Amino acid sequence: MDEEKKELTAAEKEAAAVEEAAGAEEATAAEAVTEEETTMEEAEAAAEETAAAEAEPVTEEAAKAEQEPSQNVPAEETAVQAPASKGGANILGILIGLVFFVAVLAACWKVAGDAGRIFDTGVVFAKDNNLYVYDLENEPYLAAEGISDGGQYNYYFTAWGAAFSEDGSVLYYPNAIGENGRFDLYYRQTSGSEGTLISSDVMDYQISADGAKAIYMKAAEGESQLCYFDGTAETVVETGVTMDTDSYAISKDGSYIVYLKQGESGVDLYVKGTAEGAEAQLLTGSAAIFSMAAETNTLYYVAAQGDTYSAYAYTNGEEPQCIMENVTYMEVMGNGKDVLLMAQDQEKVIPYTDFIEDDMAVEDAALTDTEGEAYEAKAARDEIRQAMENGEGIAPIMQDCYIYTNGQITLAAEGVLSAVSVANDHPYAACFTMESNTKVNLSEISSLDEAEFAYYMSLIYGEQKVILVNAGGTVSTLEGTAIDPSDMLLSGDGTAAAYYETDMNTGEVSLKAGKLTGSFDTVVEQAENAGFLGKTSKLGYYKDYENGVGTVGVVGWDMEEKSGVSGVHFSEDSEAIYCIGDINGTTGNGSLYLLESDGETVLDTEVFSFQYKGNGNLVYFKNYDLTTGLGDLYYYNGKESIQLAEGVTAIFM
Repeated sequence: MDEEKKELTAAEKEAAAVEEAAGAEEATAAEAVTEEETTMEEAEAAAEETAAAEAEPVTEEAAKAEQEPSQNVPAEETAVQAPASKGGANILGILIGLVFFVAVLAACWKVAGDAGRIFDTGVVFAKDNNLYVYDLENEPYLAAEGISDGGQYNYYFTAWGAAFSEDGSVLYYPNAIGENGRFDLYYRQTSGSEGTLISSDVMDYQISADGAKAIYMKAAEGESQLCYFDGTAETVVETGVTMDTDSYAISKDGSYIVYLKQGESGVDLYVKGTAEGAEAQLLTGSAAIFSMAAETNTLYYVAAQGDTYSAYAYTNGEEPQCIMENVTYMEVMGNGKDVLLMAQDQEKVIPYTDFIEDDMAVEDAALTDTEGEAYEAKAARDEIRQAMENGEGIAPIMQDCYIYTNGQITLAAEGVLSAVSVANDHPYAACFTMESNTKVNLSEISSLDEAEFAYYMSLIYGEQKVILVNAGGTVSTLEGTAIDPSDMLLSGDGTAAAYYETDMNTGEVSLKAGKLTGSFDTVVEQAENAGFLGKTSKLGYYKDYENGVGTVGVVGWDMEEKSGVSGVHFSEDSEAIYCIGDINGTTGNGSLYLLESDGETVLDTEVFSFQYKGNGNLVYFKNYDLTTGLGDLYYYNGKESIQLAEGVTAIFM
């Protein structure tokens, strides 16, 4: 359920390029609107949208739209959707060139692995419509027969719907997936047991970290039911729960459940402990946003308080605590414990004197009431002057950015338009703002409404600024224009950052990087993707992408760049890069490379795509045949490759 609009990720760019090359009619990037093309009506509409956004918090889901690629299947197909919110890309299978196609699919796996913390718990794969499990120690075994009963569970070699506990000892999986997307939900110990049917007609599910508990949505008696499984039996928690995968959750430790339900006057937010005898508790009847902090098992939510919104923290069994008032946005940060908040200071106003210049004072002083229309125009300007002299102004559209950490609220940045947390263990936020460059002359306006409109327009075309901030007072100003804060990269050691800058004339993307305490310089032109390696400030980059392949290199390594590669993965737990090169234009298979600071190693040949499993381990398809959709599946344990099976259809992410 886990993540403002950002530039397309590598997978999305590749998919977009496929669509563009295939003659797709829909644009994949927003067109820049010139000042000449912007009408008064458009600007007023934008201002109204801004006002509406101020009045009601932006949901975390909306703020992260386009930040995390969704794992959608084609519109005409219904897929099993459990567990919720896996990463991936909707590639739609547009075949315009084999190498290009391979690159897109490889990126799907790469993004899926990077979407959250990686646990190398085992491998689940499909063969002959049956489900197999490899527990990293023993031979793969048949876990279930008949995964699909007419329903979709995979797209090419990528499948979804199975979930391991964090220690890999428990597996949940779907079976008998129907055309309507509903399925039988099973669980089993990954060694020494048979699968146990939990429930049928399941639409989605989530599990606790240890796999001992699960919640799921199912269809029963013409309505939706939210159910709970404690390892032995099913319990109906609530009926009529909002049908959205982000409308319910179970805490990481499995101690309580949270869900939304439409109430009489708003959206009701409930919590229910999983201990025997626990009853559901209504937290609020006006919920706007909720999010779980996985590392602390704390629920954060925003609820209406009269005409404003407040943010609360809830720990199982305790009373909710208000942590901030006048909230306009909230999200749990990438480290799973701290919270990013935004608020509008209701006491602040932007004085008219800040953006109106009286250029008519001398002329107006000489006018008399005998001068007709000119004097009437002066009277209108006098009303504006009076408002300026009285210190009047407009409510600010700018927000203040706060970080809630260790039970304390810290002001991280003032006067920003938006903010988004950086996906990192360190609690940093990237903030975006625009500063007005000019004042409007009093001679050019006839009312305060026109003055306000001119001010908003000056912000739209004003000077852009993006800053990186944390709760400790660190502020780094990013250099350049056309920067998207949601594209920020922060090194694992928390000392360096990188970001993309787009040339609005050519569309070309440059990668800039530097220490947080220093300046940021362009390190790569024609950048496609990048990532810091391990817990270092060494920056891997992927550039010059064309026709499915590009060039990979590292800032900080004494090595030559490697060209003609695809499916690039920048390791977050080691100083290494994995990619596929030497790609055969006929089969799409190539060599699987491990790139390190002291050289490169070919791990295997005839490899089609791979999925990084963490700690230097991989699972990959070899000898994949696009015509049959089958390939040989291998597992690389950091030392050697082990063949798991031949004729495999898909691997579950």
